[in-house]
Amino acid sequence: MKFLFSLLLVLWPLVAMAEPVPGVAPLATVGGPERPISLTVWYPSDAEAAEVVGGNAVFRGTMAAPDAPVSTGRFPLVIVSHGGLRSAAGSGGWLSAALARRDMIVVEVNGPRVTGAGDAVDEIWQRPRDITVAVDRVLSDPVWSARVDTNRISVVGFALGGTAALLAGGARMDPAIYVGSCDGAGGPDCDWLERQGGTLADVRRDRLDRMRNDPRIATVVAVAPEYRGAWQDGLEQMSATAHIVRLGAASGPAPNGATLAVIADAAPADAFALCTDAGAKILREDGGDPALCGASPDARRAIHARLLDQVLEGLSARPRQ
Repeated sequence: MKFLFSLLLVLWPLVAMAEPVPGVAPLATVGGPERPISLTVWYPSDAEAAEVVGGNAVFRGTMAAPDAPVSTGRFPLVIVSHGGLRSAAGSGGWLSAALARRDMIVVEVNGPRVTGAGDAVDEIWQRPRDITVAVDRVLSDPVWSARVDTNRISVVGFALGGTAALLAGGARMDPAIYVGSCDGAGGPDCDWLERQGGTLADVRRDRLDRMRNDPRIATVVAVAPEYRGAWQDGLEQMSATAHIVRLGAASGPAPNGATLAVIADAAPADAFALCTDAGAKILREDGGDPALCGASPDARRAIHARLLDQVLEGLSARPRQ
């Protein structure tokens, strides 16, 4: 008994210093039968009991308290749009949880998984619309709308989600440049599109050209955004403040109208969650790229910490007047 009491005294400071656990809950699927959009909300909570949420055989889940009570107060709203054309649902859970622990309400957006080139080429204009649909859903909800500070609505996006975040914040994309983005070096999905028998020229140019920003969005953080060479007139016409984070060696200056940070020793895959112990092996056996798991869990944790710092810096930027 004396030993147990001493052990509790040793462990108590570690328990007291543990980070708060965010709450997590599903929102109703929105967007209609033709494009169902799954929304997950992460939020500040005083919950003590937690469990691993999400994850799969390759990527680890995140500690959270499902359906826990929401902390009192109004909080900034952050929409998270994660991943490229074929990213798994919930890929941004690690970041969503980290932002919720810092007193933000975070809604992670997962559109339908792309299975063919016919749908894939239109994701460029579909995903910004998904972001607006997510904001509409939160602000029309009697419970969540009462918790949101409507003057502090932001979007954080990764890869194609980063491009979508910039478009939702008012960036303009030149359709003619976009359809040629696979010429030369090409983008991350160009080889896949070619194998599927599709090209970016199949995009609905009328939809891309008619896109409009969501004026409710005050700030945007885009991590490793795709097709960055296709911006029309840079980003100076954005209504939202923009912060871009590049993962890997810098390539060119920041676009006009945005601030830029570079994490030179990171790779785009470092925006994904930590891998399981068997993750790299499973990817290798399934014909995937084990490099998606990075050098080691500790290396990815270190990148996550620096990436989180940059996201927080972008979210704290003063909105445009």
